[in-house]
Amino acid sequence: MKQANESALATVKRAPLATVVARWLKDFVEERTSASVEVTPPGVDFREFGETDASEFVRWSGLSPGFALWVGRFAHEKRLDWFVQLAGRFPDREFVAFADADESQVRAAFGGRWPRNLRYFGGAVRGHVVSAYHACSVYVSTSLYDAAPTTMVEAMACGKPVVAPDNLGAREIHEDSGACFLFRPDSFADLDEQFQRAVDHPEVGHRGLAFAREKRDWRRLAADFDRRYAGLAHRA
Repeated sequence: MKQANESALATVKRAPLATVVARWLKDFVEERTSASVEVTPPGVDFREFGETDASEFVRWSGLSPGFALWVGRFAHEKRLDWFVQLAGRFPDREFVAFADADESQVRAAFGGRWPRNLRYFGGAVRGHVVSAYHACSVYVSTSLYDAAPTTMVEAMACGKPVVAPDNLGAREIHEDSGACFLFRPDSFADLDEQFQRAVDHPEVGHRGLAFAREKRDWRRLAADFDRRYAGLAHRA
């Protein structure tokens, strides 16, 4: 990771224009280079989310709405194991996880530590994932680090409260939206507590929806991106 960061910083120094996905990353780059960078955050396609509702996932999976949801890669830093452990703490609530690995591979990695109330879907089509956002009651991120976690904003676009680790990327989204329940990244007990708070306060999701519509709608962001690229072409 350190080598990748150094390589990226070296590229930024040579670039006529550089952009990053978060304000904290802008500060990081500018502290270490002489470059001035802009922020172009990841967005949400509200047309995609508007064309889907909870019913598609409910029909496909056979599950009822109201479960806790996790979406990510099956990788060490994403910490699916914490979500699995969380499911074991709440046996009366359904948990759903989407990742890119086959279910057999994931189950083998966890051995006998797989809660009965956890459903896993590997390599699902995009429409099912979007519909699952609509059908869930709480979205949970357990990632050790994320520059600007898109899945959090996607859940907010469906009006869902978000539980996330208090790292730089998630913290910035929470500061902008007020729609997250942040837990200490090294404390599973705090994850447990913040998850319970999110379940008890679904109304927090309305703040996230307002934030996503105002600040992360691709139709707004794309126009800004176009202006920046046009400026770069003019300078060339």
